[in-house]
Amino acid sequence: LAPFHCRCQVRGGNPFASPQQVDQWGRSVMPFELVTTLDPWTGDTGTIFKRESGPWSDGELTLLEPCVDAKGVERWCWKGGEEAAVDGPRLPQGRNCAAYGAQIGQSMSYVTIHMGELLTLLSFRTDGMLFYHLTTNPVYGGFFVFNLICLGVFIYSPTVSGVLGLAPLTPIRFLTAVAFALVLVTLNECVKIAYRLKTNAMNAELSALALHKATGLAPPGSSDKMLADDKA
Repeated sequence: LAPFHCRCQVRGGNPFASPQQVDQWGRSVMPFELVTTLDPWTGDTGTIFKRESGPWSDGELTLLEPCVDAKGVERWCWKGGEEAAVDGPRLPQGRNCAAYGAQIGQSMSYVTIHMGELLTLLSFRTDGMLFYHLTTNPVYGGFFVFNLICLGVFIYSPTVSGVLGLAPLTPIRFLTAVAFALVLVTLNECVKIAYRLKTNAMNAELSALALHKATGLAPPGSSDKMLADDKA
């Protein structure tokens, strides 16, 4: 069931801003009221769920009473029994500040995963630096752009994002999510540097060994193991 009260620390559209406390109290609302009051970028609902503007204005004791569950833990129970518990004023499902905050976090996670896969595939295509090979494969480039368009539709099309359970992201939230994907591909590029150094050293040794086979001379600095393998 949806909660009747939700208290959150929100940061608006900037994840690095100072948090502000938001208190939301349940009430019956029509769908068009939510459409006109909900800010999809931040989840802010204005004053529609303010305590003083709904049935909770006189305090929670007007609708609730303290009770104890089977384990002896004190809870809040609806006055009026099960009927009141079902029909009591609650916050809309998925539209309270906690649920919408989780939806925004899920959207940022999806952007990081989506961009992380695109960029790591771009990095995996070559042993060299990816910046020198951005346009070497037009087919991959076309699908890269197609995936970016799909990401935009998934996040910023109200119909599609609603079906997927995602929320639109402010520019700073979107860039923050992309930054984590860039960290992933940067780490991969750093590993490739060590790989290239190791591969170049191995190729130089193999080249010297090939020259030894062609001329019958021992290559300078050749390893005993490679010579033994050559004799074998």
